[in-house]
Parts: sequence; structure tokens; C-alpha cells
Amino acid sequence: MSGDAAGGGDAGGSQADVFVRAVTPEGGHKLAQIARRSKQPIRMRRAVEVMASAQHQPVGFIAKLMQVSESACGRVFGER
Repeated sequence: MSGDAAGGGDAGGSQADVFVRAVTPEGGHKLAQIARRSKQPIRMRRAVEVMASAQHQPVGFIAKLMQVSESACGRVFGER
């Protein structure tokens, strides 16, 4: 999680929070369907992670929820 994507800089030594773009109601409904019905575990996990990020949950919380490391969770959102 680095950069100024959330509008905050990195001047204080802490990293800026980065979230996915806002999800439309239709998009949220589609993500919820994927999370509930997908037979592909990776697709289901990504849908849950995107929904949590759209709700402005921090990466640490999402990582704990999904039982993965923060770096693995961050890779879903394109962080390196």
C-alpha cells in the first residue's frame, strides 16, 4: 500500500489506504452472487475481497477475514 492513490501522502511514515472504486448496486449484487455461488475458489475469494474493499475495510481486516497475509491480499488490488 504505497503511493498517493487515496490522497494522503507518505510524509508521516504511515502508508495511505487504497480502496477499489465505488461499486454500483448492480455490481454489488453481481459480486455477492459470485461470492455465494462460484465453484471457483479464487473467483469467490476475489469477489469477497473486492466487496470488503468497496466498503472501505482496511487491508489488514480483509487479510484477517480471508485468512491470508496482507501482501497476498494487496496483490489482488494490484499492489506490489
